Amino acid sequence: MAQELMWVCAIVPEEFTKTVVQLCLAENKTIGLPENVFKLPLHISMKKSFYTNSFNAVKADILKTVNGIGAFWCRIDKVNLHQGMLWLSLISDGDLRYLHEELDRLLAVKYNIPVSKYDRVFQPHISLFTRGTREQMGEMYSKLKDRDFGGEIAISRFVIGSSGHRDTFYDLK
Repeated sequence: MAQELMWVCAIVPEEFTKTVVQLCLAENKTIGLPENVFKLPLHISMKKSFYTNSFNAVKADILKTVNGIGAFWCRIDKVNLHQGMLWLSLISDGDLRYLHEELDRLLAVKYNIPVSKYDRVFQPHISLFTRGTREQMGEMYSKLKDRDFGGEIAISRFVIGSSGHRDTFYDLK
């Protein structure tokens, strides 16, 4: 089996996504940042993408891990400019962090997939812009930093996918 790059993400609710994307697109008309993140469903990366030779086995174990967790809430904190990216920081009610830690533990113990430096210090967020000049990012940050993006969002879907398999969406029950 060939190695595949694999990902696990919590999906941001559709109504919230529409609101955020419309606001960002309107503000971006005069700035011109690449809008590549808006081509995907807005999401929260639950684990830094990792390589595996066992996609189907890993996927089955991830499904066992999330089965029964149910929907959970995250609170929108603020817009951050972090390492050249613009994102919405999130505050979790604990379930998001618990799920992240369980995925780290599962993958490290059963599949020998190391916990990356990004996963050690989990910073739940929704990426808004990931590419652009420092000036463009600064200008967009200035436009968005005081915006109210709402209080809380309910996370009830997630996706598992890889470079060799299409994305599959699941509802948290």
